[in-house]
Amino acid sequence: MAAAGLLAAWSLTGCSKTEIPSVSETRKPSAVRPDTALDDATRAMIGRCVDVIRRCQMPDGMIRMRSETEHVWTVPYFANIAAMGLLAAHTIQSSPEDLQRVERWLNWYANHQEPDGIIYDQEGTVEKYSVNFKFDASDSYASTYLQTLWRYWQVKRDSAMRDRCLPAATRALTAIQAVTDRRDGLTFAKPEYPIKFLMDNLEVCMGLEEGALFFDALHAPQQARQARYMLSVCKDGLRQFWSPEKGFFAWGMDAFGFATFGFKEPYPDGLINLFAASHLTSPPAGLWEKLKETFLNHPQIAMERWLEGAVRLSDAGEQPRLKQKLLATAEKMKPGGVNVDVAGYTILALAGEKALWPRVTVAYQQPWVRADPVKAVFNDQGDCALPIGIGPLKSNHKATARIERDGRLFECVFNIEAKGCYVQIQFPWDHAIDLGDAKKIRCVFKADSIPTGVVCTLGLADHDGDIWDFQLAAANGSPVFSIASAVKNPWPHPGANGKPDWTRMVGYRLQISSLEGPAKGKVTFGEIVAAQ
Repeated sequence: MAAAGLLAAWSLTGCSKTEIPSVSETRKPSAVRPDTALDDATRAMIGRCVDVIRRCQMPDGMIRMRSETEHVWTVPYFANIAAMGLLAAHTIQSSPEDLQRVERWLNWYANHQEPDGIIYDQEGTVEKYSVNFKFDASDSYASTYLQTLWRYWQVKRDSAMRDRCLPAATRALTAIQAVTDRRDGLTFAKPEYPIKFLMDNLEVCMGLEEGALFFDALHAPQQARQARYMLSVCKDGLRQFWSPEKGFFAWGMDAFGFATFGFKEPYPDGLINLFAASHLTSPPAGLWEKLKETFLNHPQIAMERWLEGAVRLSDAGEQPRLKQKLLATAEKMKPGGVNVDVAGYTILALAGEKALWPRVTVAYQQPWVRADPVKAVFNDQGDCALPIGIGPLKSNHKATARIERDGRLFECVFNIEAKGCYVQIQFPWDHAIDLGDAKKIRCVFKADSIPTGVVCTLGLADHDGDIWDFQLAAANGSPVFSIASAVKNPWPHPGANGKPDWTRMVGYRLQISSLEGPAKGKVTFGEIVAAQ
């Protein structure tokens, strides 16, 4: 999971009635069996991590971020990682009590899912905690839950899981599907945060792979087929993140398909590329060495992540050194000393290759070929209706919006919290469109109760990341704009060239900004037409 600030930073420091066969006759993968030939120091470290996780579990089964404090906060993604850590530790030293702990967590997750598969964080005190209606990344929460279910099944073939957990697993699959972009199979972090993170999508691939095996085991062929189809298209879409010229991966991509590359910051640049190198079947040549040279000594990327990479990439020279550095942190590995996900990741890294998450096979060497633009077709009146797109997808900065669709019109009710904040709604098209013959843009725009100081702009995006804006007056009607009057947005994508390429436009967006202070209101927009 790589979606939002605080959680992302935390992940850096770490932040039926009859017995059911395990899998179909044609697929019998070996169970997760970590290396049992571990030295005493490693076993002791794993024991410390297990104790951290145990103490973070509440009586109802929920696993919170830290213990030894009255404040309670649970992030299901991190709790899933902790549960997988307990399962790996159990295979090294059997602990039926820890299996019960994982079972209680799986049931807690299932009991707190929304009907659409979303699960929220919870927060409060030891005496009383409740849902806070926040979550960091619905794709990663759901995918790691599927992994945890499969790994629990491998250790304890529990026939009752069909009735208890199959519905929850199906809802998790639905949650992933809900944020999947049908154009390329990649997932957005969550419905209101339309960024496709490389790390999240790799996690989705792993969750779909192990989830499909779980569905096989519980004789749910429809869900298994759906999971494998989603896996195949997601893996193909991952090729968009790779740049052979740069020699590393983009960490994220927006709804218009603009990828963001960087190799300077430990997060997101370093951690996400390290995650990719550690989880690809055949990582790009030279990426591991490039990562070590740039980020190995950076304190913001935790040692267990580096050890995982060294194990996966068979770096015999680095493994002993990195392991000793990780074991040297044993003093802080105590209840209240680290987050629960750090304990989980540490167990997985120390337990050996077979405890780690599955590798993902991506044919990144094959370039992603984007479809040629579709030529705009104008009617006898010289008009060409532009697509509504696959949205709406919302991107909010200190603001919220509720959008309802009625045919080709959208109603947006917004609440902007402070001066300089905005609501941004993106509408990517299925294909790039050649608007080279267009001279004007016309749209329906109705402004209701727009406060003073609020500015609305309609922007058209071209294929390399330039946004060309038309300012919408706060009045009802169908404004018409000359394309020549478009104003270049001052915050284009980093890959933009600053030139309007009207032959390869990829979508449009509406932005509602407050220049004076908090603002609430409603606008109706849509029926965007290019005209000759």
